[in-house]
Amino acid sequence: MAIELPGPREKLQKYVQRMSGRSRDEFVSEVKVPLLVQMTEPDAASKPESGAPRFGTMSMNKENLVFAEAGLYVFPLKKQATNAFGMMVTVGRAANNDIVLPYEGISKFHAYFSNLGGSWVLVDAKSTNGTFIEARRLAPDTKEKLDLTRPVTEVSFSSAINCRLYMPEAFYDLMSQLVQVTKKKGE
Repeated sequence: MAIELPGPREKLQKYVQRMSGRSRDEFVSEVKVPLLVQMTEPDAASKPESGAPRFGTMSMNKENLVFAEAGLYVFPLKKQATNAFGMMVTVGRAANNDIVLPYEGISKFHAYFSNLGGSWVLVDAKSTNGTFIEARRLAPDTKEKLDLTRPVTEVSFSSAINCRLYMPEAFYDLMSQLVQVTKKKGE
């Protein structure tokens, strides 16, 4: 059975559930691109509240709690049919980007990834709030080579959206850990 890459803006929990049961070799041989996992969203508490305070009860099952700690969404570094820029995987707030991060602090066209002969680079597209690798702000329009020997790389778009870029092997290991933790919590 062929491995399907995550859809645009697919929840990490849903993708892991779809892929559980696949072998590591099968997953790694078919997923040939890094996977970007969005870890945070802008703080909803910082948005202005309207009117009276709201009260309510929040409930969350243990599986949702585990996945909330591991990441929100997963994006393959892969072109989408809606994007005309053939040589790059674009990131931004606008709907025509390959990776859509629909938040105020993200520029319409914020940054892009590009695969240059087997080497991946990340470029800040002159965004207002910056692009960061391992907490270091990238210079605009400068190709920053990603270290593919690292299984996981911290990437941020503005200071509000923190992500982790996983090589397929490391992503499979993350999926396995999440499946094991959710099984243990369910016992």
